[in-house]
Amino acid sequence: MTRIGCLAFIALVGFSSHAKAESWFADLELIADKSTVLCTSFATDHRKLDLSGTVLTASYAAGGILFTAQVAPDGSVDAMVKIPAVSTLERLAGNAASRQLFLMNTLFSCTWKIVPVESGRTQ
Repeated sequence: MTRIGCLAFIALVGFSSHAKAESWFADLELIADKSTVLCTSFATDHRKLDLSGTVLTASYAAGGILFTAQVAPDGSVDAMVKIPAVSTLERLAGNAASRQLFLMNTLFSCTWKIVPVESGRTQ
């Protein structure tokens, strides 16, 4: 392999999104003007979010996975996820890398913003 080819490979592996992992805590904030009266706010049981490469995992702060979703290399996500507690499909959309995420229940027309409340970086 040429010297430039080696450097390009090292740069690609070293700066790949797969090399990064981020974790943070978040709450769900109901967006009233984008939701019907059937929608409710959630208790402030922080959810933990982990972005590792192209996979976003959400779990309860006390443990137990809520969902996982595939994320594009630029951080964007638009996926249907199943939340075990409510047994319905929810739409997750936004950008996990910038932590601008929304959760939408299309059955009841509810929209929540996923609001970071604490962050911690891991390698």
